[in-house]
Amino acid sequence: MNPPASPEPQAAATSATGNPSTSDPSGPSTRDQLVVYLRDHDAALAAGAARLGLTARSHLQASARQVLGGMVHEVRADREALGRLMCALGVEPSRARRASTLVAERLGRLKPNGSWTQRTPLTDVVEVEALGLAALGSQRLWQMLLAWQQLEGLGPLTARLEDLDLRSLVATASRRVDALERLHDESVRALVHGRVDLAGQDGG
Repeated sequence: MNPPASPEPQAAATSATGNPSTSDPSGPSTRDQLVVYLRDHDAALAAGAARLGLTARSHLQASARQVLGGMVHEVRADREALGRLMCALGVEPSRARRASTLVAERLGRLKPNGSWTQRTPLTDVVEVEALGLAALGSQRLWQMLLAWQQLEGLGPLTARLEDLDLRSLVATASRRVDALERLHDESVRALVHGRVDLAGQDGG
């Protein structure tokens, strides 16, 4: 007696957009995962922008405030670029993710870092570390999307978002990561040596 014939392979699962899913049929589609990824980074950029604005105004070093102030425009451009990308893909930002991330960012400001009544050099170090992580997240975001685009394209983006220069966004984010790394080193030196550059000149 011959064994029963094997069932025919089932057709590939399709996502909500009608495209074949590269994931397990019982799990989220590739598009669903991209939506989560973009919403997470959208929320992270909102929180990062809030932290950057605060630190650019309150860092003890005048030279650091100048550097951070220049980054405010870069982060704003990142948010605008990501917003255009999400709009082109029909992805709405998650208000819940934005709200929860902003709350977490604001709670992080309550950490005293040695003093409840005044800003300390340690606060500068901690906040620049947080900004460095945020900048690294932006760099990884654009690198990931660039790799995605090179591997299989991003649907309608090739035709509809020709002005979205992912290579330029990667380069700008990379420079920001490097600048924050240098600023972190300077903040650590100020903490160790007790120097505060309030007027844009080296302290004694």
